[in-house]
Amino acid sequence: MGLDCFWKNSEGQTAKVDREFDVCGGMLSDHGTTSFRGKVYNDLVEQASEISLYQETIDNATCLKISNCLDNFDFDKYNGAWWPLDRKEFEEFKEMFRIHSQLGHSLYGWW
Repeated sequence: MGLDCFWKNSEGQTAKVDREFDVCGGMLSDHGTTSFRGKVYNDLVEQASEISLYQETIDNATCLKISNCLDNFDFDKYNGAWWPLDRKEFEEFKEMFRIHSQLGHSLYGWW
């Protein structure tokens, strides 16, 4: 089952940052500017934070928690069960999560 995650602002509108990230997009999601392919990163997020991206909504407070967990995660311990990530993509994903979270954005999942 696929998962696309969409960043939304506090009014529930599409949240966009003026930065491109080298993260995986999907058929309906882009590469981190407004959305990303959540299925690719769910294992990483669960290992770092014990929180699944497979939720209809992840509020900003939880996004900030995930961001902090990613910042403190030892990437050398990552066990990519579904999708192999390299350190560069991990750093891009962390940065995307940090920027969106600090701007007050939340995540909405679609699968």
